[in-house]
Amino acid sequence: MRPAELRQLWSDVGSKGFSLPALEFYGHTSGPHRFFSNFCEHAPFEFVIPASCDRAELEATGRSATTLVGFAEKAIMLCKAAAMHDYSSYDAICAAATPRQTKALGRSVAPWDQERWDRVVCDVAREVVFQKFSKVDGLKDHLLNTGTSVIAEMTKNDAHWGTGIDMGCGANANPRTWRGTNILGWALMDARARLSPASRPLPAPSLSPPTPSPSAPPPPLPSDEPLDELPSLDHLPSGSRVAVLTLLGTLSPITRGHIQALDDARRLLLSPANSPRRPARLEEFAAVVGVVCLNGDSHARAKLGDAALSRDERRQLVRLAIRDHSSWLRLEPRASPGEDALPEQLRARWPRLEIIHFRLNGADDVARYHKWQLPTSEGSRYVTVGRQGHTQQVLEGMRRCGVDPEDGRFVVLPDLPDISSTEARRALLAGDAAALERMLDPEVAARLMSSENAVKKARPTSARTRAPRLQGAPYAQ
Repeated sequence: MRPAELRQLWSDVGSKGFSLPALEFYGHTSGPHRFFSNFCEHAPFEFVIPASCDRAELEATGRSATTLVGFAEKAIMLCKAAAMHDYSSYDAICAAATPRQTKALGRSVAPWDQERWDRVVCDVAREVVFQKFSKVDGLKDHLLNTGTSVIAEMTKNDAHWGTGIDMGCGANANPRTWRGTNILGWALMDARARLSPASRPLPAPSLSPPTPSPSAPPPPLPSDEPLDELPSLDHLPSGSRVAVLTLLGTLSPITRGHIQALDDARRLLLSPANSPRRPARLEEFAAVVGVVCLNGDSHARAKLGDAALSRDERRQLVRLAIRDHSSWLRLEPRASPGEDALPEQLRARWPRLEIIHFRLNGADDVARYHKWQLPTSEGSRYVTVGRQGHTQQVLEGMRRCGVDPEDGRFVVLPDLPDISSTEARRALLAGDAAALERMLDPEVAARLMSSENAVKKARPTSARTRAPRLQGAPYAQ
């Protein structure tokens, strides 16, 4: 089980014998279901790191894989550090005294591999919750008393462990409307089933990626999230520095490479001073907001001819691809005046914050158009994603033009594997589901495979024409 697969479970969970409306909970200090929260403090229990988080490698360092924890958040963050082999963070998390301190330490785990975490996070949630409710006196009965109810952490602040929607909105009766994957709710229901043989079972997690099926119905689409609703910015102190990271492209379709590039850029911008590969004079940022922007239909047709998906089709795919990153990554609003205006919109919404704009480009695009020569300022800078065969050209061009790689205005990331939209279109035409799964988010792949229009557009025609690539065209293919 991966987070994306949970959406399919929630879309028809009522037909599996579970009771709706869902039992809602949120918060850890009060209320009848506060013990469901990962932040709730309770009697300590001995938590054992699951094997999926490389427990053997952890023990090989001389560290114990069993730790006394008094709140589930500590167990989760220990798993995160163990899975990424960040043992200094593991030690710091072991010593953390509060859930908030623990969460902050978990955010600093590095180097980070999102694909690795996606593979194990459901297993982590399953083990943490089961160990908590089976080992802490009194908690088991509290969980079993929920009967056959669907359990949902209802908060718009968390679209991963929660539903991405607040309590009291009526969404507990219709899980298909949830923006989030509700990992915690699933783990609680799974623990309930394991602790009571009479309970209805849930699918167990698999550590292998899912394979999209052409016959499977496409998953429900999430709704757009407005840029003026970013809870992570509301609580920042005045004067906090925020990076706005924009990716402008045709994205026909959006690939894993695009999401990985955005995530790598975000992690570098959030990394502490003196971190490896971080420019020496790059300021520190309290938060990063990512925005995916799409070129219009005329640009897409000039570039790809008949193979171009419409902007509406591309928007649908982007919404699917970024849904598990909604705490920081958004799709440009439909009525947005464009990439250049987005930072100003955010400055107007949060005038007390210092907003700095970074444009994300690929090294091939930067090398082709000599973008290191473009002016940079405090308000607009560049992040270049390394690509084999092009990164060195960019670095040499920067050197010739006197662009200092350490001043934080023109940041170059390490090379990423080249996952192009062109190859994804070829795999779609060939009906190669396995190749699509490697290149695309599973839900993006499933929607493309189920769309006759998308398959038709991937097929070459004699009438197709393709114009030369436009000057200044963006990184994304």
